[in-house]
Amino acid sequence: TINDKKYLLSLTRIHPKKGLDDLIHAWSNIETMYPDWELKIVGPDSYNHRKTLETLIAHKSLKRVTIQDAVYGDRKRSLMRQASIFIVPSKNESFGMTVTESLAVGVPVIASEGTPWESLIKQNCGWWVPCDIDGLTKILQSTFNLPDVRLKEMGENGRKWVAEEFSWKDIARRTVEAYQWALN
Repeated sequence: TINDKKYLLSLTRIHPKKGLDDLIHAWSNIETMYPDWELKIVGPDSYNHRKTLETLIAHKSLKRVTIQDAVYGDRKRSLMRQASIFIVPSKNESFGMTVTESLAVGVPVIASEGTPWESLIKQNCGWWVPCDIDGLTKILQSTFNLPDVRLKEMGENGRKWVAEEFSWKDIARRTVEAYQWALN
């Protein structure tokens, strides 16, 4: 980003299936190697999982991990725009609007193989990785070593992809095609 601080953003419901505990473990493996990076986890708490994650953060003595309550509207878009990388470490996930929202504002995405985002690789706008501590550690090291210009380029690729493939016009066209197929 243009900002001095770089941050990895996970904007999601704070729930055990979201893989945030694995993300924190992976972060603990690399935090001291990347002092100019922060991890921000933002979202509503489910099943009091936030407390579990905060305990893990304290136990690991992590200094640059924050957990915040959910944000919406302009605050959410601003947080996404300022992120260097967006991450979805879920064990299983459906479409995930936050992925398209991040791509739409030009932020590359790391998504776990528990999500349907394998196309991030083909579109050269992100990464699709194993949803475990080792896989997350490796991708964080790899992406944090990329030059900012490369992250910007990938973000722009994602912005273009979302504009082309996920626009209302394209969705309407595909819906009409599906109905025409069903009628025939």
